[in-house]
Amino acid sequence: MTFSPEGSWFAAGGAGRTLLWRLDQESAPRESRLNGLPTALAFSLGGSFLAIGKEKEAWLWNLSDNSERKVSADAGQTVTSFAFDSTNSQLAIGWNKGRVGIFPLEGEGILDAPPSLEAAITALAFSPDGRWLAMADANGKAFLWSPKMNGMSLGSQDKKIRILAFSRDGHQIASGGQDGTLQLWSFDGERSPGPPVVWKGHDSQILALSFTADGKELISTGSNDTVRHWPLQTEDLIRLACQKAGRNLTKEEWESNVPPGEAFKKGTPCGSLLP
Repeated sequence: MTFSPEGSWFAAGGAGRTLLWRLDQESAPRESRLNGLPTALAFSLGGSFLAIGKEKEAWLWNLSDNSERKVSADAGQTVTSFAFDSTNSQLAIGWNKGRVGIFPLEGEGILDAPPSLEAAITALAFSPDGRWLAMADANGKAFLWSPKMNGMSLGSQDKKIRILAFSRDGHQIASGGQDGTLQLWSFDGERSPGPPVVWKGHDSQILALSFTADGKELISTGSNDTVRHWPLQTEDLIRLACQKAGRNLTKEEWESNVPPGEAFKKGTPCGSLLP
């Protein structure tokens, strides 16, 4: 199941069908003409299109004229993930054996084929400027790719990554894991990001991530209906780390809680930052 980014549509699969509800209208749901339970669903920005994974095929449902067309044919792998770019001109598709492809919303053929990962693709996200695609797989590995630059590893976590998100300025990347772990990378758009800030704030898998418009907070939603707000300003991150440790921070604790760029000082005083 999935909601459109602006919250006006809801899509879900069940009983071998894909159903679509308009949330601001009291009307019966629309039903896709495709038979079978969808293997992946994703809305475009603005809610104009719904991408549907039908086993080994990817389809695009135009919600304006109700037409449906095949974006990619049988690739020999099951479709597991989608991501639209911010201009609704490209669709990234991930499959269950690690393959990723980028396709045009208008026209035929494939635009780019990023390097495959080792396991099923579980999350995809375009940067706001469309230059970068973040990818993650069922082994917990995350990767950044651009057609004009070499790919960059974001490292890995123990459990599957469920979701990826970029901040609106593209300078931060967040991931949410099946075990409730969040990771946050700082990214300048060119160089490989350093180690992420890591938080364990949910007891269940993370289903949704969103940066606030001002970039000061990251909001996460867990499968047990918990919603958490994470401050992203450096001073707030230091305060959280101090409160968690209950003392001055070690170099290792600093590096795992504070984004790169803020130099560590031995015996970092928490002092008044502690409750």
